[in-house]
Amino acid sequence: MPIHQEKVLQDIRDERLRQDMERGGADPGEAPGADQDQRLALTYRSPMMVEYKGDFTMENSPPPGALPPGLTPSSDFETKVNFPSVAAAGYGVRLTKALRVEADVEWVEHSRNKEMDLDIQNNNTLLLASMGSTALRQDWKDTWTFGVGADYAVSEAMMLRAGWMHLPSPVPEETLMPSLAEGDKEVFSVGLGLKRGRQTLDLAYAYNLCADRTVDSPVNPINGKYEFEAHLFAVSYGLAF
Repeated sequence: MPIHQEKVLQDIRDERLRQDMERGGADPGEAPGADQDQRLALTYRSPMMVEYKGDFTMENSPPPGALPPGLTPSSDFETKVNFPSVAAAGYGVRLTKALRVEADVEWVEHSRNKEMDLDIQNNNTLLLASMGSTALRQDWKDTWTFGVGADYAVSEAMMLRAGWMHLPSPVPEETLMPSLAEGDKEVFSVGLGLKRGRQTLDLAYAYNLCADRTVDSPVNPINGKYEFEAHLFAVSYGLAF
């Protein structure tokens, strides 16, 4: 991940609810390089499964007596989501006293998401009638993420930062849904760090340029053209005691 751009880029990845949940996995951490001007990091985050429970409610439903036998306007809801294992490597080097650069590569095992089982208890008949199954097909693919970044110390009080990251979409055309209709993404970020005494102020901006997705699949009922872009802003303030 580009140097000092981690907070902004993690926000972008949260589109898939991946980063927050992966914190529960194992992470061996970083390994320092041979000298203080170079660093090599190897990390692995173990996969995990999260169970969600809640309520299912039908809006604008007919009165209970008018519903088919066994159906109710609301019921319990349960599902399980598989979050991927992640293996990553990063290498950073200080080219001058003021300039540092870093390159990163990450493999994400999205293929754990074969399907998502949905359980709305006595209302499962509605899922069978609309989808033919109580499982939502996903068939996601493993992805490789690439990124580079740099920071430049203008002075002891000011730091300039920039980065780029390539985030491919794991979702195939056959199972793409409007709720997650992104294509491959190119993320460009810039940042500014200021320090004065015990105080620090960090500003960051990232532009998420997403490739358009055109879905024309006989097995996907939600065909069409999907366009997506995002602007991310981050501000952090620190005070050392």
